[in-house]
Amino acid sequence: MIELNLDPFRQSKKEFIESVIEACKPIFDDAFGLDFSRDDCLKVAFCTFENRAAVYVDFCTRFFPLYLAEGYNRDDFFTAQAFTNADTGIYGILICLDTEQEPSDWYQIILHEMSHLFYITREISRDNFNARYPKEKIKEDLHNGNIYVGYTVWREFIADYIAYQLNPIVGPITLSRLREVVRELDKGIHTDNPDRSVNASQILAYIFVTVKIQEATDIETIFQALERNRIFPSKERCMLYRVIIRLIFHQLEDDFFWEITPQFIEEIGMAYLLLVQ
Repeated sequence: MIELNLDPFRQSKKEFIESVIEACKPIFDDAFGLDFSRDDCLKVAFCTFENRAAVYVDFCTRFFPLYLAEGYNRDDFFTAQAFTNADTGIYGILICLDTEQEPSDWYQIILHEMSHLFYITREISRDNFNARYPKEKIKEDLHNGNIYVGYTVWREFIADYIAYQLNPIVGPITLSRLREVVRELDKGIHTDNPDRSVNASQILAYIFVTVKIQEATDIETIFQALERNRIFPSKERCMLYRVIIRLIFHQLEDDFFWEITPQFIEEIGMAYLLLVQ
């Protein structure tokens, strides 16, 4: 029986997050047959706003040297960031202690990062989409641009989706809660919002972990539930989401739903761009 700690006042914030990580390790291991519980498998580092660049460099120098080539952007804002080393089989999470989070949020955050670590090492043979389609290629042609934005949406969706599925303290998501979340997040899917793709990913994750949606056995039943319960602000908006919802529904039908193809990611990208106002 795993004891879930929700009281950050019993210890320092760092100690509290470390206890959450220890609770999440066996949850993820049991679900996917991994071994995050091994002491030498998952490395964790903590930083603050002031020292995050130095900690990033030190963490990467010790365990993840390939990330040093990317450099560190001081303007980057993150709560937690995932790292992998294919040569050593070591995973890593860098956590910023200065971000404001509810204690219960840390279970979702840690499981989200563990999900990143799991699927980016298994999404495509001998490579991952971050390596194959780096950010710079978005300017080269429409094809790679669609793939880049498609992967941006997919990687956050799949991490949120897995984390919600495993999170031991998240209750069932109802259609009324889904409606509230979708309508609020959908307001941010426009060209002036730099977080628009994250909003889209979160909307899709909420849809696919909602109890009534998970109970549906076919895509038309899902569409009917979304329309009947007025999940989106308008019928027109709902119609625009149909393409990307259908793509993800069929992807999740596969036992190895985290394995992706360039064609699937490109189609996700094209479907997402239809949503951007």
